[in-house]
Amino acid sequence: MVYCKSCSYLNFNTLLNATALPGAVVKVTCTSTKAPLYLNGTTNSYGYFFIQVPKVKLGTWTSHKCEVSLVSSPLSWCSKPTNLNNGQVGADLAFEKVYTGKEPLAVFKAGPFAFSPTNATACPKH
Repeated sequence: MVYCKSCSYLNFNTLLNATALPGAVVKVTCTSTKAPLYLNGTTNSYGYFFIQVPKVKLGTWTSHKCEVSLVSSPLSWCSKPTNLNNGQVGADLAFEKVYTGKEPLAVFKAGPFAFSPTNATACPKH
């Protein structure tokens, strides 16, 4: 999930009063000696993102070779990537579970991440 940090807590490493950020772009970067993989995803209206690695890559890429990081925010006043949960430098994926069915799906997670207002004067006036 991706948030916009609250203007009240700019100088704190917290998501207190943060709001979900629809339309934020995150990327998955998987590195290998053969060829790197870069995939972007956009958060939904609730701030959640889901990036699916192509099936042909599942045998090639493993969670310890992949990281998730922030790319861009749709809000010009809240566009400074923070390093909360390593969102700026790249967060390792954590295995969550395998969904069984016709084609098994391994799900990994990372975050939550946050963008911050560029400075206190960038915060919207109410």
